[in-house]
Amino acid sequence: MSKFNTKKTCQYLLCFFVFVYISSLFILNSYFSGSNNDLEFSVSSQNLKKAHQINLIFIVQNIKNPLNNNFFSGYKNLKDSSKTQSYETESIRNMTRHAWKSYRKFAWGSDILRPVTKTGGSLAFGIQGIIPFTIIDAIDTLYVMGLNEEYLQAKNYISKLDESTFDVDISVNFFENVIRLLGGLISIYDLYGNINLKSGMHHSGWKPNLAEIGSNSLEFTRLSKISNDPKYAIAIKKSYNTIQNVLGKDLPIPGLFPQFLNVENAKFDRDMVYSLGANADSFYEYLLKFYLLSKKTDMQTSEMFDEASKSIKKFLIKTSKKNGLMYIPDGEVDNLNTVMQHLTCFAGGMFALSVLSGKSENPKEDTEVAAAITETCFQMYERQEAYKLSPDFVDMESEKLRGNREHNAYEQRPETVESLFYMWKLTADKQYREKAWKIAQSIEKYSKVKFGYTGIKDIYLPLESGNFNNQQDSYFLAETLKYLFLIFNDDDKILNLNEWVFNTECHPFKIE
Repeated sequence: MSKFNTKKTCQYLLCFFVFVYISSLFILNSYFSGSNNDLEFSVSSQNLKKAHQINLIFIVQNIKNPLNNNFFSGYKNLKDSSKTQSYETESIRNMTRHAWKSYRKFAWGSDILRPVTKTGGSLAFGIQGIIPFTIIDAIDTLYVMGLNEEYLQAKNYISKLDESTFDVDISVNFFENVIRLLGGLISIYDLYGNINLKSGMHHSGWKPNLAEIGSNSLEFTRLSKISNDPKYAIAIKKSYNTIQNVLGKDLPIPGLFPQFLNVENAKFDRDMVYSLGANADSFYEYLLKFYLLSKKTDMQTSEMFDEASKSIKKFLIKTSKKNGLMYIPDGEVDNLNTVMQHLTCFAGGMFALSVLSGKSENPKEDTEVAAAITETCFQMYERQEAYKLSPDFVDMESEKLRGNREHNAYEQRPETVESLFYMWKLTADKQYREKAWKIAQSIEKYSKVKFGYTGIKDIYLPLESGNFNNQQDSYFLAETLKYLFLIFNDDDKILNLNEWVFNTECHPFKIE
């Protein structure tokens, strides 16, 4: 394997928020003091209100050269990896090159590319342009695809950053920064490096939802492992203890939680609105994946996932009267709507992974559910007559799976191709590659512009510049293109699911 020689230490930023965030979830201890539970400390409700946004600096040093790493043991030379690729994988690589080249030319150092206006943009939940989301979110995609030149561009950019660059006192969104930045940098470590960590923190206001509460367990637990500091993993276990034994006590449906935590009384909202879409999705995803990351030893998340899986199938899944498609709506159990969010399409992959990993208690049923949900999500693309791209929300009782009122946008989301990936891994049925290729072709035909890829504001209106949302999001490179690439890649040594688990941003973490 060829070597890339460098004497200069690469320094990476990890912007993150450690366990003070998690500990703040335990405000409920001030309400349940004296109760019989395993929590060892209490935090005031005022602290919980402050806890959403935390400014924490992690400097990552001594990244090993990827060309010396066994991750690409299936390749004789990273530069020659395209020789092993199919037409489809090389096409996905070219799409990634186009997206990256345009970002580098017009938005280098910005959170995202605005491809229509050929400018950079900042994400509202980001670090205000100080930490470039796209570079950190996409670097492992460039690595996995064997895009050497592009990978080194990202690596070299980050290597020039130092601690003073990030010593700032600003508010950031905890959830998005954990899954994109911390997740991206942990995956860099797991693929090819070592890190040293340095931290400092600051609080400001917050209102938590279910996804925020439960979608940091992979990142913090893996961080404890690679930093040899147990406090992050300890905080996660306390969080799960609280969710299961206190917050989850006496809920009407076992395993299912409402979307929001009420910071006034440290309880979940009692309106009992359930969802596997926005505000809730990755909470359930991480129950399964945390169990897998623990090498199938964590019985708490195993039990929580089993309960949730049963209740999802019993109380939330519906079949459309109009078209016979299975879907997962939102709402109160006795008053569910008829809308399927694109974000909810991850669920097909979740059920498929439960079977693939041996976790499922009912493999036959769960395979059928996974296949049915994945088919619904593919049809959300296939039945759109104009562009074959899915709107963000779909009315499942509409004639042609129409978008739901103001949610007609194509947002470049990954969840459908994510589920196609897991179904391909589970079944090796070529239909899943064929469906993924159709989606890739639609993206290439209708989302591609001269300089990058853009979302579409309304898929039912003419395709012109005024109908483009002018945003190439970092998750398009981190997730959508990576899942498409992995569907068509035949090298089982690359991200074998017995050895790796993806966080909700498709960043791979090593199971060890």
